[in-house]
Amino acid sequence: MSSITVKILAFWLFYIPVAFSTEIGDMFNVKQGSENGGFDSHLSVLRRWWTESQAMASARISAFDDAKGNADDTKTKNAKHALQKYLGINDDTDDEDVDDIKSILEEVQSFMIKKSSIPGGTPWLFSDSSWLEQKSRIDKIEECDEEVEIQNSEEYGSQLKVAKSLVPYWSSDLDQYIIDQAYGEGGLCSASGELGVTQTDFGVDAQGKKLSDVLSKSATLFHELFHLVLGNDDTIDATYNLGTLFQRVGKPYTIPAKSEWDGQRNALKNDARKTNIELVRTNPET
Repeated sequence: MSSITVKILAFWLFYIPVAFSTEIGDMFNVKQGSENGGFDSHLSVLRRWWTESQAMASARISAFDDAKGNADDTKTKNAKHALQKYLGINDDTDDEDVDDIKSILEEVQSFMIKKSSIPGGTPWLFSDSSWLEQKSRIDKIEECDEEVEIQNSEEYGSQLKVAKSLVPYWSSDLDQYIIDQAYGEGGLCSASGELGVTQTDFGVDAQGKKLSDVLSKSATLFHELFHLVLGNDDTIDATYNLGTLFQRVGKPYTIPAKSEWDGQRNALKNDARKTNIELVRTNPET
């Protein structure tokens, strides 16, 4: 990785202090305890991730304003470098497109500083997927004073009919079933918008590695906030790889094949014809 890329990356992540701040417990029901997704042994790390996520939101939004400054100022030059490197924004980019990208970031920040909320009330935060217990479609639940199979229940039956790959998960914390894809121990980001996963490795060994390989773990939490606030359908993950991101920005008008979308399980049909730069800008936290 070149020195200029390292400088731009550091700028993009930690460019400006947070103007407004909240505690993560103000925004989420943080699972207590040390089992079934509890955060007790990781609370200090989680709080740091939240603080860093707020800093990243402020940095990105401020870059849009600073890029409009005096062309000879170092701050203006750095802001323009960052916007061009990560989002392909330059002096020729349409003002409306720039405003749309900035508004996405502002919407997420608005949630983070408690100026807005999301449907469904205060979201929960778990450290891993052990808060869910996988069940069978034919397991019985009580409904209208009688026992019925989950797949035939009024509340969950229609959700399970969407695809055979969907299974019910019981959550004692939420006191309800969550319908989602079957998965292993690692968890997943749900296409239905119900679930989100962040890294469970709470340590970083940065020695001898490129900066792009040791991005702060809080970057993953920040990433998931966009799915939470904006919905998975509107935040397609065209790539999870920093190098691939730069390549996409370098070929802005190429339409990538679905096979090139790193880890993206359910790309929507209307996104299949979007160009590289459209995909990158749809999800500007990547």
